[in-house]
Amino acid sequence: MDEGYLDAPDGRIWYRRVGSGGVPLLTLHGGPSIGGFYIAPMARLADEREVIFFDLIGCGRSDVLADPERYTVPYYVEQVEWVRKRLGIERFHVFGNSWGGILGTYYLSTYHPQALSFTVSNSIGDFARHHRELKELTERLPPDVRETIRWHEATGNVSCPEYVGAIAVVWQRHTCRLVPWPQELEDSFPVRDRQASARLFGQGRFALTGLLKDASLFPLYPKIQCPLLFIAGRYDMCDPEHMRDMHKAAAGSEFMLFEESSHLPFIEEPELFFSRYRDYLARVERGEVHPRAS
Repeated sequence: MDEGYLDAPDGRIWYRRVGSGGVPLLTLHGGPSIGGFYIAPMARLADEREVIFFDLIGCGRSDVLADPERYTVPYYVEQVEWVRKRLGIERFHVFGNSWGGILGTYYLSTYHPQALSFTVSNSIGDFARHHRELKELTERLPPDVRETIRWHEATGNVSCPEYVGAIAVVWQRHTCRLVPWPQELEDSFPVRDRQASARLFGQGRFALTGLLKDASLFPLYPKIQCPLLFIAGRYDMCDPEHMRDMHKAAAGSEFMLFEESSHLPFIEEPELFFSRYRDYLARVERGEVHPRAS
């Protein structure tokens, strides 16, 4: 295992490389702000390939920006490319969970490195639609939980214990349904720099008032040249039908639905997840999943 910090222009970026051989897998974590603690189970693939983790600036174990207004999608896209070059990654797969799936979409539609495949795990493609879906989800919450979330997000007071307790109900239903949560997921909280997430998404989880509030990634999928895989969970707050439509918009892509999972099938259904994902990567590398036309 190789673990340490890269001295980037804006501060130190934490990284870890595990395993060796095979075609490397570059992982992009969710959040932002929380970093890659919870995505550590992807290291199960290290018995057949190198798996690479890193925390974006403002997230996890990496440094934070003094000026939070610099947390933007273009800033993070350039950071992914800087890390790729700095670590000498050339021919590789990309796995992005949640925000990582969004970032990976922007990255691979901007740069065209030698990526063999891109997996969008439990993410979204249209923010206005996702906002509507979140409103429908909150209507199904217990009234006291629903009103606590709405009031605190409207006032911007999203750090107090009452709000955190209400959001915990949502996390248990729609982020990870295991009881108790695995240590890797527990270690992801508290966040590193809340402003990284607030700038892009907004204060709280349901408000969606940040820079991405009107963004749609659907026009970007045809620009990605490598094979695409979309992974969804039946109980995810990232609606599985939303993800199915993302798959349909990306001609030639594949779609996997995990019936007993919410946001983290690699944690909630690990045996099934890794069996299916290993098979997909192997098919890509055998040339059985063909690159998509640009």
